[in-house]
Order: sequence, then C-alpha cells, then structure tokens
Amino acid sequence: MTNSKQLLDNLQRNTICGVSYLVWMYPKTQSEVVKIIYNVDDARKANQEPIINCRMELIRAGYLEDIDKDRIKNKRFMSAAKAYLDYLEESLRERKSRIKINEKDKKAIKIIYDSMWFREIYKPEYMLRDDDYPMPAKLGLHREKGRLSIQNAIYQIASTLNELATLSFVFEEHLRERGIKIERPTIDEIIEVGNFDKVARELPAQIEPNELLEMYLKLFLDGLTPFTFVELNRNVLLIPKSVAELFRLAGRPAHTLDLQGLKSLSEELSEKLEGMGIYEDVVNLAGSEEEFLKDPGRYTWKYLKSKIEIGML
Repeated sequence: MTNSKQLLDNLQRNTICGVSYLVWMYPKTQSEVVKIIYNVDDARKANQEPIINCRMELIRAGYLEDIDKDRIKNKRFMSAAKAYLDYLEESLRERKSRIKINEKDKKAIKIIYDSMWFREIYKPEYMLRDDDYPMPAKLGLHREKGRLSIQNAIYQIASTLNELATLSFVFEEHLRERGIKIERPTIDEIIEVGNFDKVARELPAQIEPNELLEMYLKLFLDGLTPFTFVELNRNVLLIPKSVAELFRLAGRPAHTLDLQGLKSLSEELSEKLEGMGIYEDVVNLAGSEEEFLKDPGRYTWKYLKSKIEIGML
C-alpha cells in the first residue's frame, strides 16, 4: 500500500496515477478515464487494473473524491484539492519558506480549485486537442505505446493556478494605470458563500466586458492562449489577493505577463495583427480603420471568433 508521501511523489512522475489524477480533474467515471488514457472506445479493451488500483490509492490518500456516493454503478470521481495543498506545502518546506498556509487559506483554495470555472480547463475536449488552444500552456501530455502520459501532473496544475494568479495581478495593474480600482472579495467572503462559481455570478461587475476583452487580446493574441475559452471572464480578479499570492508559490506561469510599458491597446493590437498578417482583414470587418480604432478589441475578437468557429484557428 502506498502512503501519502509516496503517492504525492508519484503524481510528480510519469505514472498511471499522475495522468489519472490529471484526467480526473474534470468529473468522470472510471470507464471514461480508462478510455481516455488508453485511447479505446470500450474500457473492456484495456487493462483496467492499474486504473482501479490507482483510484483506490487516490481515495485512501484523500486525493480523489466520490461525487456520486448514492450511485452503485457509473460513479463519477473528481481529483481533490488535498493533493495540490500537500504539494504546495511541500514546495514551501523545500524552499525553507516561513510562509504558513492556515485553515482559512486551505478552505478558500479548495473552493476555487473545485469551481467549474477552474475545472473546465481540464475538459477532455480541451486537454486532448492536438494544438495549444485553448490550454494555458502545453501540459506535456503525450502517448507512450498508446497510453496517455505526463511527466509531472501536479506541477502542471500548480502552474495553471500560478498563471491565473499572475494574470490577476497583471490585470489589476493594468486597470490601476487606467484609474480603475478593483475590490477583490476577501477569503472570509469566499468561505461564507462556499462556491466560487456563485461568487462570480452574484458579485456586481467592476469592469466593462470590452475592457476585459481588450486586456486578454493584448496579452494573449499570439496563439490565442491561454484563457480565451473561459469566456473572457473576470474570475481571475475574484481570487482573494492573499490566495493569489499563495498560488504563485508553486509551479510557474507559462507566459511572460509583464505589461512592458503599457502601450495603448490600440497600438498593441494593431502591431500584433500586422505581425499575424490579418490587420487588413480585421479593418475590413470593421468597415474602416477609423471604425476599428474606436473599438479594436471587439472587432478583433469578432474576427478571431469567426475563424475559431469554422475551425481555421
């Protein structure tokens, strides 16, 4: 029987448990996980024993949750935040950091970790694409003799959280330069609601959709990564500041998110569009350059969205 320390180590290596934990980040039955990992259309065509053993080990360690406890068949499971929290604390110990994660921190992290906003990043249709869209970075998923593999699943998840947190500070700084002050919810407020998706639905918007859209386009137009598929939403700005600072202590952001002097968004977008060879196409869509410059983010996103929908990006 594997103890928790050994299992956490396994999540940081190219193991069945590592890739299973990653695939289970989005709720799935065991059969669905087997089919994804072994690339088969029927779970009975693959050796299920390693996945079964892994599932049992993960549950014993508190790293996997049964979210259909009342069902006997076709139970869905979901990777638990405890593995990330153990990894984060281990990272702090290895760095001899004096930072301690208290129980309120852990509760807030779990609420964000368990949100559908975060979990949807790991939907199979996103994870298993051949290109990088719309993942935050290449996860390093590959197949070895047909089996889905990854070198360090928990590090990749930590890196995604790190990037979300970094993104929140970049957006906050950009908005501050424009005279817009963002009030993030507190840890106590997140815990009181108990559901990060509900927080996002019910808190009043502090930023206009076009403003947020333009920031995404400015930072991530190249390659359309990393978070265009999260509906260009403001949720990164709802991560409590102290929690975002904790997220930045493990993994690493996959992109350079410095604002590099805060050029105007019109200049930034125009340069990127010209570099991609689509500036004239977007201007034509707007009707004129003058019209494009009135709302560059909206016309750029309209153009890119049309290409995504027909499979050209």
